[in-house]
Amino acid sequence: MTTPIINRGRGPEIAGTRITLLNIIPYIEEGFSEAEIRDILKLSQDQLCAALAYLEENRKTLMEEHRKVEERLARGNPPEIEEKLAQSARRFAKFKEWFEQRGPNGSENGRPGTGSREALLQQFQKCNIGRDEPN
Repeated sequence: MTTPIINRGRGPEIAGTRITLLNIIPYIEEGFSEAEIRDILKLSQDQLCAALAYLEENRKTLMEEHRKVEERLARGNPPEIEEKLAQSARRFAKFKEWFEQRGPNGSENGRPGTGSREALLQQFQKCNIGRDEPN
C-alpha cells in the first residue's frame, strides 16, 4: 500500500501525519539514514518511501521552497514581533515574581481564598504591562 502525499495548505505532507516534505529535507541534507529519519519522525517504511519518491519527482520546486523557508528563518522576527515577545516575557516575569512570593498554601499574606483561579487571573491581568488591547 502506498502512502499518499497530500496538500492541506502547508505544502505537501504525508497523509495521516502533520509532517511536510519540508520537514524531511533537513535530515536528508544532514546525511541521516532512512532508518534514522523514520525513527525520529515516527514514520513507517511506506510513509518515508512515499515522501522520498515525491521529493525526487518534485525536487526543484521543493528545494526552492525549502531555500525560501531557510532564508525567512535566518532573517528572524520583525522588530514589532520581537517587541511583543519582550513585552510578554516582562509580563510573565512580573507574574512569576508575584506567584513565587505567595504563601505555601497558595494564599497571599495568609488570607484564605486568594489562591483561587479567579485571584490568579486577576493578578495576571494586573501584570498586563505593555499590552495594546485590554483583557
